[in-house]
Amino acid sequence: MDQGDCFFNKAAPGLPSHPWIILSFPPDDPSNVVIVNLTDAANHDDKSCVLKPSDHPGVITKTSCVNYRDAIITDMATLQHAKKSGLLDLKPPVPDDTLDKIISGAVETDELRNAIRALLRQQGILPE
Repeated sequence: MDQGDCFFNKAAPGLPSHPWIILSFPPDDPSNVVIVNLTDAANHDDKSCVLKPSDHPGVITKTSCVNYRDAIITDMATLQHAKKSGLLDLKPPVPDDTLDKIISGAVETDELRNAIRALLRQQGILPE
């Protein structure tokens, strides 16, 4: 798994399935992998990054927003275990221009937690 890779989590009671995207570079820092999910734009206030189905055909099915507020720091071991356990459904990586939009939105949003913003800066993904 690498930056820009996309997957859906398996739905569970109280946990709907959403597309998730890896923002960081797992090979460079496998213990600190930042992932963000997409959610229905109609139900989300932060419009820092709005994506349409054309931004990732076959994966994004409706106008969606990146949910920076719920970004997670995880690790490669956890993601690999979830993949092997069938809890993640891998999809094609997001196109480069879509990844650029998501990273630009991370710069603009006020919703990204400071610890995650600091980690992405440390990893060279966000500017200082």
